[in-house]
Amino acid sequence: MASETVSQASQWSGALKRRLQANPDLEPWLQTACQQPIDAHALANWFESLAGEHPDTAVLSVPDCRRVLRQLRERVFYAAMVRDLARQASLDEVTTAMTRLAEIAVEQAYRSVMQEMVARHGAPLDPVCGKPMEMIIVGMGKLGGGELNVSSDIDLIMLYGCEGETEGPRPLSYHEFFGNVTRRMMPIISEADEHGQVFRTDLRLRPDGDAGPLAWSLDAFEQYLFTQGREWERYAWLKGRIMPATYFADSDMSRTEQDVESMRQPFVYRKYFDFDALAALRDLRERIRQDWQRRASARQGVDTAHNIKLGDGGIREIEFVVQLTQLIRGGKMPRCNSADCSQHSKPSKELACCPMRRPMSLSEPTYSSDGLNTPCNTAKTPKPICCPVIRKCAWRWLAPWACRARHLNKPCPNTGVPWQRCFAMPFALPALPPMKAHQLHRQLQRVRQSPRTYQGPAWPTTPRICRT
Repeated sequence: MASETVSQASQWSGALKRRLQANPDLEPWLQTACQQPIDAHALANWFESLAGEHPDTAVLSVPDCRRVLRQLRERVFYAAMVRDLARQASLDEVTTAMTRLAEIAVEQAYRSVMQEMVARHGAPLDPVCGKPMEMIIVGMGKLGGGELNVSSDIDLIMLYGCEGETEGPRPLSYHEFFGNVTRRMMPIISEADEHGQVFRTDLRLRPDGDAGPLAWSLDAFEQYLFTQGREWERYAWLKGRIMPATYFADSDMSRTEQDVESMRQPFVYRKYFDFDALAALRDLRERIRQDWQRRASARQGVDTAHNIKLGDGGIREIEFVVQLTQLIRGGKMPRCNSADCSQHSKPSKELACCPMRRPMSLSEPTYSSDGLNTPCNTAKTPKPICCPVIRKCAWRWLAPWACRARHLNKPCPNTGVPWQRCFAMPFALPALPPMKAHQLHRQLQRVRQSPRTYQGPAWPTTPRICRT
């Protein structure tokens, strides 16, 4: 049974077929590994068999760390592929396994680089308690939400507690020290060699993007957030999560974690309804849609309507709907502050943030779209994220919701509302409530500053103004 599972998966994935031909020893290992769920215990055992140490205590040299992480990634990737194509693994199992792999990769890369940096420059110390200071590694996007898929990259932001200087043989300021740690960590994770790569990494979500330093102190980071922080950065920090990466045995990160969270919460979640956030999210959604259509039109044969991630009703659309609700409700309803997109529909329904039947209609396409993304990214084509490519291969692997992109004008089975309106209505401009003249003037100024992108009911030409 296990041999048939691996054989069927190799027929679907050209990458797996070529890998089995290049490494015949991988097939018997896969036949054994795919019979058990891929969880944190399995990843720890696989890491220990490759490195000879448990991941919680291992501190490897940089060359060994590169080799072990790439071999571990190969095992996790192909085991998840075989189990997913055989319908033995749920979406939660795949995303949890890939997220845990990313956490191990970031932690081991950090420890390997810190080992060399501390030996050369000395350990950075916290001036308040005198204990060694760790770098704060924040996972963003799907990594922060625990939703990594097999083709996802990882977004990271590097912070540290305060400024100072090391006291080793070659002293460095903390700014230079943690910047060098970040610079040396990235090739370990993202550089491709004879063993491949672990994850593509992206540091552009940090303050000032590519123009800013690689690592920021908490004081500078706080000043940036509340003086220069832009609206799109609020959306990014919805899923910000501190990674479990430590090097020093006696370090204490509890205070720094509290400091980061005390900055993130008031920056992301406001106690009042923010029209600017709604307008900025609407504009961001429209720019992404236009950029995708422009890139697709430049490539002959690419179908914009069936794109699983960026098309109408795709993964990005669902995330925008969820983030919109979180930004509006999160300041007054902490139960809405879930980093996982798929987990947000339940508290929304309980707290009446959405109509009673609509949250269920969001959770189902969330799972089906992300679940569809896994077999798409393991197929024979390089990046087949469009449904027409899949229909030419094997529909038997796909969830029934896979064809929803062709029926956006048909009613949703749960709500009776057409799918396209389900995803477009949250970004529509609301109808004008009764208001006085000066309030109306202020409201119309906001509308002119944020062009409307929703193609739905027309804006009322004769707004209702109170005569009192």
